Amino acid sequence: MFRVKLLLFTLSISFVACTSNEPEGNEISPEILQGHWDLVSAKRNGQATETLNTTFFEFHSEGKMISNLAGSREEIQYELSGNILKQLDGRMPADYEILEINDSLLHVTMVLREIPFDLHFRKVSSENLN
Repeated sequence: MFRVKLLLFTLSISFVACTSNEPEGNEISPEILQGHWDLVSAKRNGQATETLNTTFFEFHSEGKMISNLAGSREEIQYELSGNILKQLDGRMPADYEILEINDSLLHVTMVLREIPFDLHFRKVSSENLN
């Protein structure tokens, strides 16, 4: 009986030691996303591309963004769920996975027309905008 209790105690300690203290999911704060982001590098299908050089995202409150990814500037509604940013309208609806974000860098991936994209943006302060 002692061995059974010892085994159960050991298993319970092992289980507790293996649980994570980190929150589930990758929740992104809408506040850190707000602002103007300029593309600094992009890969299309794993290869560097320069055709997106002037691309920008501008995020506003209440789920509104402005982007020129589709070729010309357009206002788009979006929804943020965990680390997924979903465009709700626009000419090229897309779901972006936010891999990394801080106060100056944004790294997202997406698949558009079955082609994977890997995009890196930097945040531009409002006084540096044209």
